[in-house]
Formats: sequence, C-alpha cells, structure tokens
Amino acid sequence: MSNVTVIGLGTMGSTLARLLLQNGYHVTVWNRTIAKADPLVQDGAVLAPSAAAAVGASPIVVICVHDYPATNQILDTKEEAAALIKILR
Repeated sequence: MSNVTVIGLGTMGSTLARLLLQNGYHVTVWNRTIAKADPLVQDGAVLAPSAAAAVGASPIVVICVHDYPATNQILDTKEEAAALIKILR
C-alpha cells in the first residue's frame, strides 16, 4: 500500500483524498479547519495533528490550497521545513 498525504480539504483536496482511499492508498489528511477531515477519517484516512506531521507521514504530499501565499503560510515553519527535508533525502 502506498502512502499519500493530502493537505487542504476543499472540494479538490477532499475528492483526491477520497479517490486515493478508494484505490487502496493509505491517506493522511490535514486541514486548517479540522472538521473538514471528519468524512475522510470515517472512510479510513488518518488525520494528522499538524501540517508538519502530515508532511512527515508520507513520501508524497499533495497540497490543495487556495494559492501560493496560503501554501507558504502552512509550510513556512521550522517543523514543516524539517519534515520536507526528510522527504527529499
């Protein structure tokens, strides 16, 4: 089973996460509004407690947020940077 993380659970992120789950992937999810993850968790996704934990949970991270500034806001911390560096090694 492959591991994939989806960050951002709007329409596109939720759909991607659901399709990945339906196709046998182990999916970790994270969203700033935690309640958006509830239906996916009920379907088998794992809710990460933080964006850094989400990034560190899988070798593949799909980010589905509004724009680059939103992505930077989520990922621009020491914890997320450290998690991303581990993936790249």
